[in-house]
Amino acid sequence: MGEVVITGAGTLSPAGIGASALWSALTEFDRSLFTPRRAAPGDRVWDAGLEARVPRFEPARWIEARLALQTDIATQYALCATSLALAQAGIDSRCAQPFETGVFIASAAGGFEFTLAEFGNLWRKGARAVSVYESFAWFYAAHNGQASIRHGVKGDGLTFVGESPAGLDGLAAAVSAIQAGLGRAICGGMDACRDPWSWQALVQSGLVTRRENPDRAYLPFTTDAAGFIPADGGTILVLESAEGAAARGVEPLGSIKGHASGFSPFGSNDDSLSDIIRSALEAARTPACEIDLIMADGQANPIADDAETDALSSLFGRSGHPPVACPKARFGRMLSGGGTTDLLLGLLSARTGVIPGTYSDTDLSSRTDLAIVRRTTRGRRLRTVLVLARDSHGLASALVATTNQPRRRPT
Repeated sequence: MGEVVITGAGTLSPAGIGASALWSALTEFDRSLFTPRRAAPGDRVWDAGLEARVPRFEPARWIEARLALQTDIATQYALCATSLALAQAGIDSRCAQPFETGVFIASAAGGFEFTLAEFGNLWRKGARAVSVYESFAWFYAAHNGQASIRHGVKGDGLTFVGESPAGLDGLAAAVSAIQAGLGRAICGGMDACRDPWSWQALVQSGLVTRRENPDRAYLPFTTDAAGFIPADGGTILVLESAEGAAARGVEPLGSIKGHASGFSPFGSNDDSLSDIIRSALEAARTPACEIDLIMADGQANPIADDAETDALSSLFGRSGHPPVACPKARFGRMLSGGGTTDLLLGLLSARTGVIPGTYSDTDLSSRTDLAIVRRTTRGRRLRTVLVLARDSHGLASALVATTNQPRRRPT
């Protein structure tokens, strides 16, 4: 099976637009990116707590006006990130070989904000006031469809619907397609959860913290863990074969080595999560002792955190725990975009030797014997990264990636 590499990345996050904005926020500052939730007039149920929005996003700067009318904010994020990823990969925005490129972008919420506005039009003004674009703007596959149309892509396409594991599963599907002959793939995950509909659905899960102190809100693996903070954004990646990247003279960000996914329900007290991680290591042909950095899922739910701790300890305890990073504790969980964002951050850590910290002073849970990175560390020699992603229903994915290229700054 041929090696598949990442040649481009586009990130939107609560730090702003571009991977460099998030990387700088995590490595040069010690504060979180959470802000008080901005409630709409009359909101009472979902107006408390913190949020993590993409700041200063102006659709007109990134997409055509006619396209902005047709799309939800999450799809606009995805189109912006796709343009950034293609530019970094050195690929023209209109693909010259349309059947050689595929799209595999995940979504958890679809176009809820667009839909909520159109429902409002229906209730207040009647059916004739509802936009015709509502017929597809709500759909989970809208990211894929709009990116394909905009960039002239006609190759393989799949939409994985779900939280963080979905982005990694889509990436794995893209790897398989490339190994089967597809030229390149646009993949990743992107979501927005700022509208009251999405927010209420998340709050009702019981997994979202309602704390209002940004420094005491999202505390994974600690004695004071009380839920996570949802975040807007995600990361879109461009994948292609190592041979194709070399032929184009493009320096890869990293290489995808192996992936596995499965079902590991909370509180199951079995080996399901460790089995998924072990399967990913086996697929990557990488022993546990060669993992240099773990990007943890870190839901800040005691049951989920303990299960993740137990799974990692069972696999890495004898070989010595590698550092475990959970920088999302400072910018939030991005739903479908979280897995690929963690992957990108892990590869940037491997390339720069810098691991972003959580900056929490709260005592770690008594069950946690992991080497949690609490302060940003520098000068580390890293190469191989393990990324974990779980959702609120028990789905889980693990992915192994590596880099052996010279260090370079994110763009």
